[in-house]
Amino acid sequence: MMKIFYVTYDGLMSSVFDSQILSLLKSLIPQIGPITLVTFERRPYSLDIKEKMNLISHQFGGELLVLPKPPFLGERFINPLSNSLAYVVSQRFSGIVPPIILHCRGQLGAYIGIRAKERLTRHRIKVIGDIRGLPADEFLYRFLRCPRMKESFILPVRYKALKNIERFAYSRADFLTCVSFGLKNYIVKCFGISSEKIEVVPSIVDTKKFIYDKNTRERMRQILHLQGKIVFTYCGSVETWQLLDKVIEFSMLANRVCHKAHLLLLIRGDKEKINRLIAKCNLNKDDVTLLSLEHQNVPQFLSAGDVGLIFRDDNLLNAVAFPVKFAEYLASGLFVISTAGASEIARFTQANKGAGYILKAFPQFDHDEIRAIFSLLETDEVLAHEKRAYRHGIARETVGIDILCSKYESLYRRLNRESLNGH
Repeated sequence: MMKIFYVTYDGLMSSVFDSQILSLLKSLIPQIGPITLVTFERRPYSLDIKEKMNLISHQFGGELLVLPKPPFLGERFINPLSNSLAYVVSQRFSGIVPPIILHCRGQLGAYIGIRAKERLTRHRIKVIGDIRGLPADEFLYRFLRCPRMKESFILPVRYKALKNIERFAYSRADFLTCVSFGLKNYIVKCFGISSEKIEVVPSIVDTKKFIYDKNTRERMRQILHLQGKIVFTYCGSVETWQLLDKVIEFSMLANRVCHKAHLLLLIRGDKEKINRLIAKCNLNKDDVTLLSLEHQNVPQFLSAGDVGLIFRDDNLLNAVAFPVKFAEYLASGLFVISTAGASEIARFTQANKGAGYILKAFPQFDHDEIRAIFSLLETDEVLAHEKRAYRHGIARETVGIDILCSKYESLYRRLNRESLNGH
């Protein structure tokens, strides 16, 4: 017998909470028993958090604990969170305590879990650091693009603190999972962590929700008036690093090559900003469909698309990432056009012929290449029913939730055995 606590620092309102955390736990609980989800929130008593908690309580099937957190300014500001976690863990047992696994999402979650373990000396605890990105470098990337922040004293202080936490999490966790082979190689090379201590678990997709169904596709295309169109699809936010401006520019050029090209934007974010980008790129509004959707409504609208677009700069952050949207595009049967900067997508596309295409010319687009892409789409049958079903099958067998849940299950049982054997 073992007890699992899933710990996340990013909170219930994270953009990937539903797809990457709630879906995972709902699939794991029937296999391994009850899980306690511990999340830290800046405003734990706010109306939006309470509404989210009520929504989760009807779906989750486990225990949900919401704990307060202060603004992050360094290690000493999150050490109290370790005390809170240690307290709630210790309060849940009387008598014989089973082996405990703290499954901690991200470097900050892992830091909190490791420090809590240090306080719970009478318990048999294993900590999994589930590493999904590089928060220190994400912070640097975001704020260096904000002119007024470049000279801020907060920038170096917070960056150094996040790097210290990253180093601590890698070295002191009992085991690490990470989102990509690029991230695993980065941790091994730059931090000297044994590769045997790390397993790659990509972003997951629920292939029972994100499906390819011919009838659903035709129905949604009728609703959106997209019959006869080649629909390029972008699903995401207006964050700078997602390069929405390049997506719109590509679509404008595609429309010049082929009048059937249409851009479907499924967005969570500022519609006005998107409309300004559309106007700046001189993309005809009749060639764009813009929808603002909650995550639960994305799958049916995504099925109306033909091609998914994921453009990324060539930098460290993108070299170690595995975008959630890539898995969702594939599961929906979409052919994915991406860039070499998204290294894991490029590796996956090379290994799975028919999954997509990696642009040779980027960030400047080549008109001849765009014409060649349309030739591929129209003559190589990559948009045929059989090829769409094939891509859904690739997603199910490689990044489907059942496949990746089995990896976590196996890891839990292995760490449980080690605890029982005194390791």
